[in-house]
Amino acid sequence: MSAGTMPRGRFVTLMVLAVAMTTFVFYWKLTHGRLPVVEFGTKVAVFDPNDNVLILAPQSAAPLRLDLAFAVEETVRLGEFGKAVQGEGENSSVHVRLLGEGDPREVDLQVRKLETGAVALSLTGDPLVQLSLSGVVEPRSVFAEESGELDTYGATLSKVILCNALQPFALVGKVPLHGSLVASNTDQRARLTITGKEMSILLGQGEPSAALWKRIFSLKKESTETVRGTVSGQHVRALVTGLDEEGRPRIRFAAEKNGTFEVAVPKSVTRWFAAEGPTERSPPIHFPPGTSWPLTLDIAPGGDLTVNVVDVDTGAPLTARVFVHGVEGTLDPSFGPDYKASGAGPLIDALRGFAKTPLPRGKYVVSATKGMEYTIDRDSISIESGKERVLSLALRHVIRTPDLVGCDLHVHARPSFDSPVTVEDRVLSLVSAGVDFAVPTEHNAVGDYSSALSTLELTGSLSSVTGVEVTTGQPQFGHFGVFPYPHEAGVPPHKGTTPAALFAAVRNDPHRVLQVNHPRLSHEIGYFDVFGFDPKVSKGTPGKMRLDFDTLEVYNGYEAAHRERVDVVLHDFFALLNRGRRYAATGSSDSHRIQYQWAGYPRTYARFDHAATGDEPQRDPNAVVERIKSGHSFVTSGPIVEFTIGRAHPGDEAVIPKGEVHAHLRVRAAPWVDVTGVEIVAGGQSVFTKAVGSRPSVVGRPTAPKSSDEVDAVRFDEEVLFKVPDGATWVLAIVRGERLLEDVLAFMPIAPFSFTNPIWLKSP
Repeated sequence: MSAGTMPRGRFVTLMVLAVAMTTFVFYWKLTHGRLPVVEFGTKVAVFDPNDNVLILAPQSAAPLRLDLAFAVEETVRLGEFGKAVQGEGENSSVHVRLLGEGDPREVDLQVRKLETGAVALSLTGDPLVQLSLSGVVEPRSVFAEESGELDTYGATLSKVILCNALQPFALVGKVPLHGSLVASNTDQRARLTITGKEMSILLGQGEPSAALWKRIFSLKKESTETVRGTVSGQHVRALVTGLDEEGRPRIRFAAEKNGTFEVAVPKSVTRWFAAEGPTERSPPIHFPPGTSWPLTLDIAPGGDLTVNVVDVDTGAPLTARVFVHGVEGTLDPSFGPDYKASGAGPLIDALRGFAKTPLPRGKYVVSATKGMEYTIDRDSISIESGKERVLSLALRHVIRTPDLVGCDLHVHARPSFDSPVTVEDRVLSLVSAGVDFAVPTEHNAVGDYSSALSTLELTGSLSSVTGVEVTTGQPQFGHFGVFPYPHEAGVPPHKGTTPAALFAAVRNDPHRVLQVNHPRLSHEIGYFDVFGFDPKVSKGTPGKMRLDFDTLEVYNGYEAAHRERVDVVLHDFFALLNRGRRYAATGSSDSHRIQYQWAGYPRTYARFDHAATGDEPQRDPNAVVERIKSGHSFVTSGPIVEFTIGRAHPGDEAVIPKGEVHAHLRVRAAPWVDVTGVEIVAGGQSVFTKAVGSRPSVVGRPTAPKSSDEVDAVRFDEEVLFKVPDGATWVLAIVRGERLLEDVLAFMPIAPFSFTNPIWLKSP
């Protein structure tokens, strides 16, 4: 599982662990002096009141020092160690009482010396306590099995996490360990944190890093075969990576100075490449372990790629996202860590439509996209050593939206503790996705895009208001988006507070929006889950839960790949509407990175009166907030929906007679977005459904007249009749598609989905 695909709750936990441990350890040293040390040498375990450090000291290598602490959910705590008890052989155990705030907890730390030379650590006792080891390492030196290189600010779940630094070491678990790597604020190094219930530590014994893998696989009880080979063209020491048949990295090690290598690997490792720098990378070669002849990997230099993205009808450059995908055996390039807009894996956000980058030799498909209102263009290229390839890609704004403003109301950047994205990169990612309006909802910090917009000269491309995501703790009862929220007001109460106190503090401005974010998200950060809200109960509120919020985030980017989770919150929304509440539903990306969970997917479209706005979208940010709060909007990850009863749109009231209701439903979509069905729901009951014929994805430079493409974008346009159930006070439309967006958008396993806010029903 990669950093970008791991569950958000786990990723948040890892980030909190890394930051909290550093802060807490420093504070404890200042106030309590030196703490216990666990030392491994000739004896398995010796506890001495010196420092909170785990020392591995083999006779043939330099000692390895790692900070030792314990993790309880999202909190890192130090331990007070009792007297070590020696067991048989080189086994030891020690009783540990956790220090710091929180419930009293105690565990036993068991230490064993294994035949492989590894030291095995395991905890017994309190099931909520995990061991947490961390140390300062060189960036780009950490490799996680099945995830690959762990970038700074990256996180992973893996059974093997190896640091190939001056003193190579590996941590191996029977179940996946939690690993995170956070940049140091003081130097060019990073802090690696590993958390787990049980782990074994293997230390390099002065042998090549390839030899350490033999001991790792032996510890995992995996049979191996030997692969011998040579890397040609290296200047220093190339890194050799072995992949399984599904393309998952299983092993990475450094070749010798003369380019040779010898490594023992499982038979499942069948594909190999070597790399040295951004462009010196060999083509991947299929080479099963045990093959009698040597493997040769050539890392001759690559070439350059220049991409220009323009509007096909005007010729104007378009800020857009470029995706470079390796084909015919060529691997996807990596232009940088997953949080950089200038290069996040194989993606580049091209400011004003221009991008230039080195590329390894090989064959690629290059595509450009600018959000759900535009077409996608792509082309195939070959990169040769020392040569430049110039490519022009042209997009069309195929869905005109003069009365709509596309909004991402929940998105993160570096002011948030769990997002390494700079504010400038976040703004660029939003504009490249075609977002018109965005709210920087940082965790317990007021976000502001104005300076970044000015720096990038994108003020005319994106409007914004300041905002905050109130992230509660002690007790933790949910996350809440608040916007607009001024800097001078200070962060709303979030620690040791209650819903009543929080809501009172932020609802003192009638123009402000208070939104419940991801109300059913896991790890006890979903407001509805924490208080046990039951949509089947028609009255009452659980405990101290408050329901006087303005908007409900029904469609959250972290849940978008799981339609069933979105449906749960959608039915929560229906239940609240049936209670007489006039909430507005929203959808937002909740994006914390660049490469994974793209900004702008899903998004909320605010609707304005076309006669009042003319041909340009309304960009007054306060007016956008008002339309969002009043429910004059719809939510989507692709289809663009227009639903009316007479002159009433979502957010309006419609006077309807008894009997059948006449409504109009129109659905448009870009040629790469799938639409397969429409539905109308009144009072929580489905009153109209109809299948829509699916179309294949269409990508490439538009060649037909623009008017023709705009007509083709219409997938459904009909007058519909339905009967309103007795007692129903609202009606809305839903649009679904089946083919996932990752068919054309990298790392986006989301099926197109859209729904409007309610039209409120009144009797004549």
